[in-house]
Amino acid sequence: MTLPDTSASTFHKLVYASVCFVWGTTYLAIKIGVETLPPFLMGGVRFLIAGLPLLLVLKWRGAPWPTRSDWPAIAVGGVTMLAIGNGLVGWAEQWLPSGLTAVLVLTSPFAYVGLSALLGDRIVPSTWAGLALAFVGVLVLFGGDIAKLAGAPDGAKLLWPIVAVLVSTVTWAVGGVVTARAPSKAPLLMTVACQMLIGAAGQLAISAAAGEWARPLAPSPESLAALGYLVVAGSWIGFGGYVLILRTMSPDAVSLITYINTVVAVLVGWLLGSETMSLRLVAGSAVIIAGVAVVNRGLAVEKRRKAEEARRRQEEELKLSRELPKFQTQ
Repeated sequence: MTLPDTSASTFHKLVYASVCFVWGTTYLAIKIGVETLPPFLMGGVRFLIAGLPLLLVLKWRGAPWPTRSDWPAIAVGGVTMLAIGNGLVGWAEQWLPSGLTAVLVLTSPFAYVGLSALLGDRIVPSTWAGLALAFVGVLVLFGGDIAKLAGAPDGAKLLWPIVAVLVSTVTWAVGGVVTARAPSKAPLLMTVACQMLIGAAGQLAISAAAGEWARPLAPSPESLAALGYLVVAGSWIGFGGYVLILRTMSPDAVSLITYINTVVAVLVGWLLGSETMSLRLVAGSAVIIAGVAVVNRGLAVEKRRKAEEARRRQEEELKLSRELPKFQTQ
């Protein structure tokens, strides 16, 4: 399967693949973390540990601060994606299985592409078809789990956690679209560091307001290890790469990350966990990959269309430049 956005460089494709893999593992890491750590406190500490050293190293090496015009987009991204979006996912995973959380998050590509379309980006029909096909694949993977959960005696108690995850997908989409359309002119890592610190401040503020600081802490070694993994893999590699992708790839390509994450999460569960490679798993993953292929084909067609339009414009401009002197001499 080729990586989305054929106009991207090899480096950007490697970054894209890294984000897809790393973020496919973070749902389980968050689930392990919140078993013994308050969710917003864990999220705030995660982004504080990830962002502060990065910022100090950048300033030590002479990196400039973002300009005044950069800060609104940086702040929106930090609040909507990290403080609210990531924070709500962590809070919800206190009750929701990580697999179901991943399914709910899969509504985010529709929000992201939809917002991009409302703001004027051209979204080809194959993107919508591919997203829908990939979502069908997700239902094949997790449909049985969702049905079991809905029929459970305490299923109604999960309403608010489910709503929280759905809200997080919208806020994450808003942050992604703003970051993509108004990218910071500051160095990439400086933008990432500032957004992580804003996210840390937001989650720590929510944590304090929710009374998490007053709770006695007794984190398990597993939760602390999960926190460390989220700092290194989820924040430095995952979020840093994601901001780069937002700057350099199309909304169509960005929207696919969540679907590929799901396949990665299933494969990681099979390789490292106790999950079996069932027919449902193979079929669901195959349908998701087919959806990605549909979107990818549409991107290639759109790229050729744009190249053809650019060629025609150049020919028209060249023809006009040749005819203009003749007109002026008459």
